[in-house]
Amino acid sequence: MSSEKRLFALSLTTLAAAVASATAHAGTVTSDGQDLVIKTKGGLEVGTVDKTFTFKVGGRLQLDYDVYEDVFHKSGVGADADNIAYTGSADSLYFRRSFLEFSGTVNTDWKYVMNLAIDTDKSTAIWDEAHIDYVGFAPVTIKLGKYEADFGLEHATSSKWITAIERSMVLDVGGWQTAKQYGGQVSATGGMLYGSLGLFQNDDSLAHDGKHSYAYVARAVIAPINEAGRVLHFGLDYAHRNNRETSQSVKTSMAVKKADAITLGTNETAKEDDVFMIEAAYAMGPLSAQAEYINRNLDGGNDGDLESAEGYNVQVAYTLTGEARGYKLDGGKFDAVKPAGARGAYEVFYRFDNASGEVKAATGNPEATVHTVGMNWYANENVKVALNYLMSATDNVVSDSAKAAGSKDDGNAISARLQYAF
Repeated sequence: MSSEKRLFALSLTTLAAAVASATAHAGTVTSDGQDLVIKTKGGLEVGTVDKTFTFKVGGRLQLDYDVYEDVFHKSGVGADADNIAYTGSADSLYFRRSFLEFSGTVNTDWKYVMNLAIDTDKSTAIWDEAHIDYVGFAPVTIKLGKYEADFGLEHATSSKWITAIERSMVLDVGGWQTAKQYGGQVSATGGMLYGSLGLFQNDDSLAHDGKHSYAYVARAVIAPINEAGRVLHFGLDYAHRNNRETSQSVKTSMAVKKADAITLGTNETAKEDDVFMIEAAYAMGPLSAQAEYINRNLDGGNDGDLESAEGYNVQVAYTLTGEARGYKLDGGKFDAVKPAGARGAYEVFYRFDNASGEVKAATGNPEATVHTVGMNWYANENVKVALNYLMSATDNVVSDSAKAAGSKDDGNAISARLQYAF
């Protein structure tokens, strides 16, 4: 058996043990040394009574099914890129995420996170995220390792608890600033404020003579209202990197993971790369609303190249059973909807996404919009069932020659998800 398959088998065994432990009754175990506490609500956690040392196993399984058509589906490629035909339909059943999550505390001031991503199609597993945090300078946290940069409200919120099945497509406008990267970050929370500043190593494609370039990402959040069932949130984000005159594209699958990406523009010799974002949210009881605006500027390029891109989203959600969304100022993010009744919590929502590019010397700039309506059923604190319906439209994305071949500039999709998080 290969090492990859042995690792995959070990991962599944560990996952099965964690799930079995989560069904046990909670309790306290004492030892010859310091007392230990075992928690089984939402995973398996073992730690000393004073929390000097802790170890937790958690994870998530997200099984998705998508049905999509026309502009979501690339049915053929002609002699050149302009003759791509977006037409026909397709469907996909797949595990969107299969994660095992390990975290803990060492000597009170040191924390760690290690996430194992399991590819169920290839029967392999990789360490998707791993970092060490120092919290001895409270309220300051220093983080080192590989992880996603802190950028935007929608991105900061865990994939387990975002309202729609997929995050807003406006995050595709930037893309690089939210990818998992090696680096360090300093963050702090105090009063109504939260902020972070990170320095990250760019991917190998931007390396020169074996030397990597670096990017920095900054975020500032203020929550003048932050109490149970009521939140007012504002945030500003900025990211910068040097592209070393490489080709950079803005592509989006319009919030359907397996759909084919459309291109909003390409800059063949991009130099400086700047991404800005504004975020805002308000929640009162079962009602929540949030919005984000993003702008990306690419320095360099020639006529016909992408000069800038922008996007925005607006989302409104309402919990029919009355529960409020959780919120954490530390991290500036929304958290889970925790059902109050035995039958769970029901949530409905609507989101509008718009993304566009500005192309030098172009007669018409590319643009894409998506309307998403959906419902979430939080059966309990571990199981979530989601159903989304998406309606899309594009302009100046599909060429006239492609349209003559039957290509479409709009389309619909249905996405469903069964999630188990522990």
